[in-house]
Amino acid sequence: MLTLIQIELYKIFKKWRTYIGFMAIGVLVPIIHTAMVFEGKDTLNFMTRNIQDSFVFVGNLLNGYLVSYLILTSLAVHIPFLIALVAGDLLAGEATAGTYRMLITRPISRTQIITSKFLA
Repeated sequence: MLTLIQIELYKIFKKWRTYIGFMAIGVLVPIIHTAMVFEGKDTLNFMTRNIQDSFVFVGNLLNGYLVSYLILTSLAVHIPFLIALVAGDLLAGEATAGTYRMLITRPISRTQIITSKFLA
């Protein structure tokens, strides 16, 4: 079973389509950071407009914690999508290439094949 998982991981990291998600994240993070540098005060005023009457803000609320919170919040939506993209590509790519036939001729059950793909 470990050999099957290693083979599936090799297949995942060999394809360039796997790295599309990493490239998208690598592009999104600097864009969000640059936007917060230039438009951060306006965004912060918009986010705290309703509570400015009740609270007194001392110091600068626009700091690294806020920027990292906004980036991680947006990535919490994108990461499951990227995982589904890689998993779908793994299953559909094998169906397109016709390598399932070759796998099924081996003395490995279909359950083990799908389980190794799921664990990878």
